[in-house]
Amino acid sequence: MPRPPKRRQKPLAYGHGHIARAPNGRGYDASVTISGRRLRARLPTLDAAKAWLDAQDPTATLPPLTAAQIRDAQAALALLPPGTTLLQAAQTLAENTQPKPAPANLADLVRTYLDDRAGQLLPSSLQGYRLVLSRLPTALGPTLDTLTDDAIRAYVAPLPPHTRNRTLRAISAFASWCVGLKLLPANPAQNIPLARVAEPTRAILTPEQAQSLLAHTLATDPALLPYVAIGLFAGLRPEETKRLRPSDIGAEYILLTPAHTKTAQARTVLIRPNLRTILANHPIHPQGITAGLSLDRFNKRLTALIRASGLPWAQDIIRHSFASYAYELSRDAPATAYEMGHRGTDIFFRHYRGLVPPGSGNAFFSLTI
Repeated sequence: MPRPPKRRQKPLAYGHGHIARAPNGRGYDASVTISGRRLRARLPTLDAAKAWLDAQDPTATLPPLTAAQIRDAQAALALLPPGTTLLQAAQTLAENTQPKPAPANLADLVRTYLDDRAGQLLPSSLQGYRLVLSRLPTALGPTLDTLTDDAIRAYVAPLPPHTRNRTLRAISAFASWCVGLKLLPANPAQNIPLARVAEPTRAILTPEQAQSLLAHTLATDPALLPYVAIGLFAGLRPEETKRLRPSDIGAEYILLTPAHTKTAQARTVLIRPNLRTILANHPIHPQGITAGLSLDRFNKRLTALIRASGLPWAQDIIRHSFASYAYELSRDAPATAYEMGHRGTDIFFRHYRGLVPPGSGNAFFSLTI
Protein backbone atom coordinates (compact mmCIF):
# COMPACT_ATOMS: atom_id res chain seq x y z
CA MET A 1 0.00 0.00 0.00
CA PRO A 2 1.59 3.33 -1.05
CA ARG A 3 2.43 5.80 1.68
CA PRO A 4 0.31 8.94 1.82
CA PRO A 5 2.24 12.02 0.66
CA LYS A 6 3.77 14.07 3.41
CA ARG A 7 1.97 17.32 4.14
CA ARG A 8 4.29 20.23 3.53
CA GLN A 9 4.49 22.70 6.36
CA LYS A 10 3.39 26.28 5.73
CA PRO A 11 6.22 28.80 5.31
CA LEU A 12 7.21 30.74 8.42
CA ALA A 13 7.23 34.51 8.02
CA TYR A 14 10.48 35.99 9.22
CA GLY A 15 11.66 39.55 8.74
CA HIS A 16 11.11 40.52 5.11
CA GLY A 17 10.93 36.93 3.88
CA HIS A 18 9.74 33.39 4.56
CA ILE A 19 11.30 30.15 5.74
CA ALA A 20 9.98 26.69 4.84
CA ARG A 21 11.26 23.16 5.59
CA ALA A 22 13.02 21.71 2.55
CA PRO A 23 10.86 19.12 0.73
CA ASN A 24 13.43 16.37 1.41
CA GLY A 25 13.56 17.27 5.07
CA ARG A 26 17.20 18.24 4.87
CA GLY A 27 17.57 21.88 5.73
CA TYR A 28 15.45 24.98 5.25
CA ASP A 29 14.48 27.02 2.20
CA ALA A 30 14.59 30.80 2.73
CA SER A 31 13.12 33.31 0.23
CA VAL A 32 12.78 37.05 0.06
CA THR A 33 11.76 39.61 -2.61
CA ILE A 34 13.87 42.77 -2.80
CA SER A 35 13.18 45.49 -5.40
CA GLY A 36 11.04 43.10 -7.43
CA ARG A 37 13.72 40.39 -7.48
CA ARG A 38 13.15 37.12 -5.63
CA LEU A 39 16.13 35.57 -3.83
CA ARG A 40 16.23 31.97 -2.53
CA ALA A 41 18.67 29.87 -0.55
CA ARG A 42 18.72 26.44 1.13
CA LEU A 43 20.39 26.45 4.51
CA PRO A 44 21.19 23.50 6.78
CA THR A 45 19.56 24.86 9.94
CA LEU A 46 16.75 27.19 10.92
CA ASP A 47 19.19 29.60 12.57
CA ALA A 48 21.26 29.67 9.38
CA ALA A 49 18.15 30.46 7.34
CA LYS A 50 17.28 33.34 9.69
CA ALA A 51 20.83 34.66 9.50
CA TRP A 52 20.70 34.56 5.69
CA LEU A 53 17.42 36.54 5.66
CA ASP A 54 18.89 39.03 8.11
CA ALA A 55 21.77 39.56 5.73
CA GLN A 56 19.35 40.28 2.86
CA ASP A 57 17.37 42.86 4.91
CA PRO A 58 17.75 46.28 3.21
CA THR A 59 17.93 47.86 6.65
CA ALA A 60 20.94 45.74 7.54
CA THR A 61 23.15 48.35 5.86
CA LEU A 62 22.07 51.05 8.35
CA PRO A 63 24.68 52.04 10.91
CA PRO A 64 24.35 50.09 14.16
CA LEU A 65 22.84 51.73 17.21
CA THR A 66 25.19 52.82 19.94
CA ALA A 67 24.83 51.44 23.44
CA ALA A 68 23.43 54.81 24.57
CA GLN A 69 20.80 54.77 21.79
CA ILE A 70 19.75 51.25 22.70
CA ARG A 71 19.37 52.22 26.37
CA ASP A 72 17.40 55.30 25.33
CA ALA A 73 15.09 53.20 23.14
CA GLN A 74 14.55 50.71 25.99
CA ALA A 75 13.66 53.51 28.38
CA ALA A 76 11.27 55.07 25.85
CA LEU A 77 9.51 51.76 25.22
CA ALA A 78 9.03 51.31 28.96
CA LEU A 79 7.13 54.62 29.08
CA LEU A 80 4.80 53.81 26.18
CA PRO A 81 1.51 51.89 26.45
CA PRO A 82 1.86 48.17 25.66
CA GLY A 83 1.86 47.50 21.92
CA THR A 84 2.99 51.02 20.96
CA THR A 85 6.14 51.20 18.88
CA LEU A 86 8.79 53.88 18.92
CA LEU A 87 7.88 54.72 15.31
CA GLN A 88 4.25 55.39 16.29
CA ALA A 89 5.37 57.59 19.19
CA ALA A 90 7.73 59.53 16.94
CA GLN A 91 5.01 60.08 14.29
CA THR A 92 2.57 61.39 16.93
CA LEU A 93 5.23 63.73 18.31
CA ALA A 94 6.02 65.04 14.83
CA GLU A 95 2.33 65.71 14.06
CA ASN A 96 1.82 67.60 17.32
CA THR A 97 4.93 69.73 16.99
CA GLN A 98 4.50 70.74 13.35
CA PRO A 99 3.56 74.43 12.96
CA LYS A 100 -0.17 74.79 12.30
CA PRO A 101 -1.49 77.19 9.65
CA ALA A 102 -2.96 80.43 10.91
CA PRO A 103 -6.77 80.22 11.47
CA ALA A 104 -8.88 81.65 8.65
CA ASN A 105 -10.14 85.20 9.05
CA LEU A 106 -13.84 85.06 9.92
CA ALA A 107 -14.81 88.42 8.41
CA ASP A 108 -13.16 87.53 5.09
CA LEU A 109 -14.97 84.18 4.99
CA VAL A 110 -18.32 85.82 5.73
CA ARG A 111 -17.83 88.24 2.82
CA THR A 112 -16.87 85.38 0.50
CA TYR A 113 -19.89 83.36 1.60
CA LEU A 114 -22.31 86.24 1.02
CA ASP A 115 -20.81 86.89 -2.42
CA ASP A 116 -21.21 83.19 -3.21
CA ARG A 117 -24.89 83.21 -2.20
CA ALA A 118 -25.74 86.55 -3.83
CA GLY A 119 -27.13 84.94 -6.98
CA GLN A 120 -29.03 82.24 -5.08
CA LEU A 121 -31.04 84.27 -2.56
CA LEU A 122 -33.56 87.06 -2.77
CA PRO A 123 -32.11 90.44 -1.80
CA SER A 124 -34.19 90.46 1.40
CA SER A 125 -32.94 87.00 2.42
CA LEU A 126 -29.36 87.93 1.60
CA GLN A 127 -29.67 91.07 3.70
CA GLY A 128 -30.95 88.99 6.63
CA TYR A 129 -27.91 86.70 6.39
CA ARG A 130 -25.62 89.72 6.16
CA LEU A 131 -27.06 91.31 9.32
CA VAL A 132 -26.53 88.11 11.31
CA LEU A 133 -23.15 87.00 10.00
CA SER A 134 -21.47 90.41 9.93
CA ARG A 135 -21.78 90.52 13.75
CA LEU A 136 -19.94 87.24 14.31
CA PRO A 137 -16.32 88.52 14.24
CA THR A 138 -17.17 91.08 16.94
CA ALA A 139 -19.32 88.71 19.01
CA LEU A 140 -17.19 85.54 18.79
CA GLY A 141 -13.70 86.49 17.62
CA PRO A 142 -11.73 87.37 14.49
CA THR A 143 -10.91 83.84 13.31
CA LEU A 144 -12.95 80.83 12.20
CA ASP A 145 -11.74 78.66 15.09
CA THR A 146 -13.86 80.83 17.42
CA LEU A 147 -17.00 79.47 15.74
CA THR A 148 -17.56 76.66 18.25
CA ASP A 149 -20.62 74.97 19.70
CA ASP A 150 -20.15 76.61 23.12
CA ALA A 151 -19.54 80.07 21.66
CA ILE A 152 -22.64 79.89 19.45
CA ARG A 153 -24.81 78.66 22.34
CA ALA A 154 -23.65 81.53 24.54
CA TYR A 155 -24.25 84.03 21.73
CA VAL A 156 -27.83 83.02 20.95
CA ALA A 157 -28.92 82.24 24.53
CA PRO A 158 -30.16 85.77 25.41
CA LEU A 159 -31.86 86.39 22.07
CA PRO A 160 -35.68 86.37 21.74
CA PRO A 161 -37.02 83.09 20.27
CA HIS A 162 -37.64 84.31 16.72
CA THR A 163 -34.31 86.17 16.58
CA ARG A 164 -32.50 83.15 18.07
CA ASN A 165 -33.92 80.84 15.42
CA ARG A 166 -33.18 83.25 12.56
CA THR A 167 -29.61 83.68 13.85
CA LEU A 168 -29.05 79.95 14.27
CA ARG A 169 -30.27 79.19 10.76
CA ALA A 170 -27.93 81.79 9.24
CA ILE A 171 -24.92 80.57 11.25
CA SER A 172 -25.69 76.94 10.44
CA ALA A 173 -25.91 77.69 6.70
CA PHE A 174 -22.56 79.51 6.84
CA ALA A 175 -20.92 76.73 8.86
CA SER A 176 -22.18 74.06 6.43
CA TRP A 177 -20.58 76.06 3.61
CA CYS A 178 -17.29 76.07 5.54
CA VAL A 179 -17.56 72.30 6.07
CA GLY A 180 -18.01 71.85 2.33
CA LEU A 181 -14.75 73.75 1.79
CA LYS A 182 -13.04 71.59 4.47
CA LEU A 183 -12.43 74.67 6.61
CA LEU A 184 -14.37 73.11 9.48
CA PRO A 185 -14.51 69.40 10.41
CA ALA A 186 -18.22 69.61 11.30
CA ASN A 187 -21.05 72.12 11.63
CA PRO A 188 -20.89 73.45 15.23
CA ALA A 189 -24.45 74.77 15.05
CA GLN A 190 -26.18 71.61 13.86
CA ASN A 191 -26.89 70.21 17.33
CA ILE A 192 -28.07 73.47 18.92
CA PRO A 193 -31.88 73.28 19.22
CA LEU A 194 -34.11 76.02 17.90
CA ALA A 195 -36.28 77.86 20.40
CA ARG A 196 -39.84 76.65 20.77
CA VAL A 197 -42.15 79.26 19.31
CA ALA A 198 -45.91 79.14 19.71
CA GLU A 199 -47.59 78.49 16.39
CA PRO A 200 -49.19 81.76 15.27
CA THR A 201 -52.71 81.98 13.95
CA ARG A 202 -52.47 82.32 10.16
CA ALA A 203 -54.58 84.99 8.60
CA ILE A 204 -56.53 83.45 5.73
CA LEU A 205 -59.52 84.45 3.67
CA THR A 206 -62.77 82.56 4.01
CA PRO A 207 -64.32 81.34 0.74
CA GLU A 208 -66.82 84.18 1.03
CA GLN A 209 -64.05 86.78 1.48
CA ALA A 210 -62.09 85.32 -1.45
CA GLN A 211 -65.20 85.58 -3.65
CA SER A 212 -65.66 89.17 -2.52
CA LEU A 213 -62.04 89.96 -3.43
CA LEU A 214 -62.48 88.49 -6.91
CA ALA A 215 -65.69 90.44 -7.50
CA HIS A 216 -64.18 93.69 -6.22
CA THR A 217 -61.11 93.23 -8.43
CA LEU A 218 -63.23 92.61 -11.51
CA ALA A 219 -65.33 95.68 -10.78
CA THR A 220 -62.53 98.15 -9.96
CA ASP A 221 -59.28 96.98 -11.63
CA PRO A 222 -59.83 93.90 -13.84
CA ALA A 223 -56.24 93.98 -15.11
CA LEU A 224 -55.22 92.68 -11.67
CA LEU A 225 -57.64 89.75 -11.73
CA PRO A 226 -55.15 87.17 -13.16
CA TYR A 227 -52.63 88.13 -10.44
CA VAL A 228 -55.19 87.75 -7.64
CA ALA A 229 -56.63 84.51 -9.03
CA ILE A 230 -53.21 82.86 -9.50
CA GLY A 231 -52.22 83.82 -5.96
CA LEU A 232 -55.43 82.42 -4.50
CA PHE A 233 -55.71 79.20 -6.50
CA ALA A 234 -52.09 78.36 -7.42
CA GLY A 235 -50.28 79.67 -4.34
CA LEU A 236 -47.37 81.27 -6.18
CA ARG A 237 -45.14 83.72 -4.34
CA PRO A 238 -45.98 87.33 -5.29
CA GLU A 239 -42.67 87.86 -7.10
CA GLU A 240 -43.09 84.57 -8.97
CA THR A 241 -46.54 85.63 -10.14
CA LYS A 242 -45.27 89.01 -11.33
CA ARG A 243 -42.68 87.30 -13.55
CA LEU A 244 -45.25 85.19 -15.43
CA ARG A 245 -45.84 85.54 -19.14
CA PRO A 246 -48.69 84.03 -21.21
CA SER A 247 -46.29 81.35 -22.50
CA ASP A 248 -45.79 80.08 -18.93
CA ILE A 249 -49.46 79.09 -18.65
CA GLY A 250 -50.09 75.63 -20.13
CA ALA A 251 -53.29 73.66 -20.48
CA GLU A 252 -52.83 71.79 -17.20
CA TYR A 253 -49.89 73.40 -15.40
CA ILE A 254 -48.11 76.67 -14.75
CA LEU A 255 -44.45 76.17 -15.60
CA LEU A 256 -42.02 77.98 -13.31
CA THR A 257 -38.42 78.03 -14.49
CA PRO A 258 -35.41 78.89 -12.29
CA ALA A 259 -35.75 82.48 -13.55
CA HIS A 260 -39.20 82.66 -11.93
CA THR A 261 -38.57 81.13 -8.52
CA LYS A 262 -37.06 82.29 -5.25
CA THR A 263 -34.89 79.18 -4.90
CA ALA A 264 -33.88 78.92 -8.61
CA GLN A 265 -35.59 75.51 -8.64
CA ALA A 266 -38.02 74.80 -11.49
CA ARG A 267 -41.42 73.39 -10.65
CA THR A 268 -44.93 72.96 -12.08
CA VAL A 269 -48.17 74.01 -10.40
CA LEU A 270 -51.50 72.44 -11.25
CA ILE A 271 -54.09 74.72 -12.84
CA ARG A 272 -57.27 73.75 -11.03
CA PRO A 273 -60.59 73.92 -12.94
CA ASN A 274 -61.77 77.17 -11.36
CA LEU A 275 -58.47 78.91 -12.12
CA ARG A 276 -58.55 77.60 -15.69
CA THR A 277 -62.00 79.14 -16.15
CA ILE A 278 -60.92 82.51 -14.70
CA LEU A 279 -57.81 82.68 -16.90
CA ALA A 280 -59.83 81.70 -19.98
CA ASN A 281 -62.21 84.59 -19.34
CA HIS A 282 -59.53 87.01 -18.13
CA PRO A 283 -56.20 86.03 -19.75
CA ILE A 284 -52.81 87.38 -18.79
CA HIS A 285 -51.84 90.60 -20.55
CA PRO A 286 -49.61 89.91 -23.60
CA GLN A 287 -46.79 91.85 -21.88
CA GLY A 288 -47.08 89.76 -18.73
CA ILE A 289 -48.97 89.54 -15.48
CA THR A 290 -48.11 93.14 -14.55
CA ALA A 291 -50.04 94.38 -17.59
CA GLY A 292 -47.09 96.31 -18.99
CA LEU A 293 -46.76 98.45 -15.84
CA SER A 294 -43.57 99.10 -13.88
CA LEU A 295 -43.38 97.05 -10.69
CA ASP A 296 -43.71 100.19 -8.61
CA ARG A 297 -46.89 101.27 -10.42
CA PHE A 298 -48.28 97.73 -10.31
CA ASN A 299 -47.68 97.47 -6.54
CA LYS A 300 -49.37 100.82 -5.94
CA ARG A 301 -52.47 99.68 -7.84
CA LEU A 302 -52.48 96.41 -5.91
CA THR A 303 -52.23 98.27 -2.58
CA ALA A 304 -55.11 100.54 -3.57
CA LEU A 305 -57.21 97.51 -4.53
CA ILE A 306 -56.60 95.79 -1.18
CA ARG A 307 -57.46 98.92 0.81
CA ALA A 308 -60.62 99.52 -1.17
CA SER A 309 -61.77 95.90 -0.79
CA GLY A 310 -62.50 96.42 2.90
CA LEU A 311 -61.20 92.93 3.72
CA PRO A 312 -59.01 92.21 6.78
CA TRP A 313 -55.53 91.88 5.31
CA ALA A 314 -52.18 90.45 6.39
CA GLN A 315 -48.88 89.67 4.72
CA ASP A 316 -49.06 86.59 2.45
CA ILE A 317 -52.76 86.12 3.24
CA ILE A 318 -53.48 84.94 -0.33
CA ARG A 319 -50.65 82.38 -0.25
CA HIS A 320 -51.67 81.23 3.25
CA SER A 321 -55.20 80.77 2.00
CA PHE A 322 -54.08 78.58 -0.90
CA ALA A 323 -51.89 76.44 1.39
CA SER A 324 -54.68 75.90 3.90
CA TYR A 325 -57.44 75.00 1.47
CA ALA A 326 -55.20 72.93 -0.85
CA TYR A 327 -54.10 70.79 2.10
CA GLU A 328 -57.66 70.46 3.41
CA LEU A 329 -58.78 69.30 -0.03
CA SER A 330 -55.96 66.80 -0.71
CA ARG A 331 -54.52 65.92 2.71
CA ASP A 332 -51.26 65.54 0.79
CA ALA A 333 -48.69 67.74 2.54
CA PRO A 334 -45.68 66.85 0.32
CA ALA A 335 -47.63 67.61 -2.88
CA THR A 336 -48.93 70.92 -1.52
CA ALA A 337 -45.48 71.92 -0.24
CA TYR A 338 -43.99 71.11 -3.67
CA GLU A 339 -46.53 73.31 -5.44
CA MET A 340 -45.61 76.14 -3.07
CA GLY A 341 -41.91 75.70 -3.84
CA HIS A 342 -40.81 74.24 -0.49
CA ARG A 343 -38.19 71.50 -0.29
CA GLY A 344 -40.03 69.73 2.52
CA THR A 345 -43.13 69.98 4.67
CA ASP A 346 -41.48 71.67 7.66
CA ILE A 347 -41.80 75.27 6.38
CA PHE A 348 -45.26 74.49 5.02
CA PHE A 349 -46.60 73.42 8.42
CA ARG A 350 -44.69 76.04 10.46
CA HIS A 351 -45.48 79.11 8.40
CA TYR A 352 -48.26 78.63 5.87
CA ARG A 353 -50.97 76.15 6.72
CA GLY A 354 -53.87 77.41 8.77
CA LEU A 355 -56.78 75.36 10.11
CA VAL A 356 -59.92 75.55 8.01
CA PRO A 357 -63.28 73.81 8.43
CA PRO A 358 -63.65 70.34 6.88
CA GLY A 359 -65.09 70.55 3.39
CA SER A 360 -64.08 74.17 2.88
CA GLY A 361 -61.38 73.15 0.36
CA ASN A 362 -64.07 72.13 -2.12
CA ALA A 363 -65.88 75.43 -1.60
CA PHE A 364 -62.71 77.48 -2.02
CA PHE A 365 -61.57 75.78 -5.23
CA SER A 366 -65.05 76.09 -6.72
CA LEU A 367 -64.92 79.90 -6.67
CA THR A 368 -64.90 81.64 -10.02
CA ILE A 369 -65.83 84.96 -11.61
